[in-house]
Order: sequence, then C-alpha cells, then structure tokens
Amino acid sequence: MSGKPDGDWYYRARAQASNSFSNTVNVTVRHHPIGRAFAYFAVGSVVFVATLLTILGGTRKTGSKQTMQ
Repeated sequence: MSGKPDGDWYYRARAQASNSFSNTVNVTVRHHPIGRAFAYFAVGSVVFVATLLTILGGTRKTGSKQTMQ
C-alpha cells in the first residue's frame, strides 16, 4: 500500500472460500519531514554528479593513452 497519510492503519484479509477473516494487523505510517526528504534528494544528486564526473574524467585520461596492439 502506498500513498497513505500518517497514522495507524488496520488491515484484515478475507478468505473467499470460507468467508472468514484473518487477525487484524496494525501498520503505522510516519513520513519524513519534507525538509529532510529534500536534503536526501540533494545529497543523492551530489553523489550522482560526483560519480558521473569521476567516470568521465577517468575515461578521458585513459582514452588518450590506450593503443591498439
């Protein structure tokens, strides 16, 4: 399940053959604050860009020194 707001949610499953219900399961939803979510996104973006630049920089350095044998 996704898209649920914060809070406690209770679920039960029903068997079609016997029309009986399972025990109730409690699921607690607590979202991160929006500021923290944006901070995680920003850190992930920095790591992605740093990784991309490292790969591209390494490709340029090794690309000009390689010879075919």
